[in-house]
Amino acid sequence: MSTQPKPQEQRYWRPVAERKGAQDARMLEFRWLLEELRVSFFAQELRTPQPVSIKRLEKAWGQLNH
Repeated sequence: MSTQPKPQEQRYWRPVAERKGAQDARMLEFRWLLEELRVSFFAQELRTPQPVSIKRLEKAWGQLNH
């Protein structure tokens, strides 16, 4: 499993593009998780308001698709 958010970002942006930019609340929540993951990788000293990891993103993505 990757330690970078790139695959998760691509997974997010593909459906957004297909919807011509339209997002629902769950997709927007996933996007913020991506941003928090980026902070956790590149600016740890800022800390995130909730725990976030690649594994948590995978779980959130799975819930989006049900």
